[in-house]
Amino acid sequence: MGRVRAIGAALLVLTAAGCRKGEPQVGQRVDVQLTDQGFVPAQVTVRENHPVQLVITRTSGDNAAEVLLPDSGIRRDLPARQPVTIEFTPREAGQIEFVNENGSFTGKVTVEPGM
Repeated sequence: MGRVRAIGAALLVLTAAGCRKGEPQVGQRVDVQLTDQGFVPAQVTVRENHPVQLVITRTSGDNAAEVLLPDSGIRRDLPARQPVTIEFTPREAGQIEFVNENGSFTGKVTVEPGM
């Protein structure tokens, strides 16, 4: 868990921080739903050193109203049926965990070595 915490804290920065001025941003968009059964899909894969848009949509009114990336301190409200985008650029391979506000559902972003 310590490695995940260190990676999460070090990796999550705004998308633009990973690009030089004038350099086009080639992003990776990952769509996840928070349903009554949990995050779908519960695990996604991205490449390091490429901007990521993690787009989470709460599909039910009965789920928790927030999503957290605990190791980075990121917390976002999840209004029902409205996509919420969390942008970051992972700098190292590893895993980044995301959870609903009460911790009953978890998901993971697996960061693979990139080019």
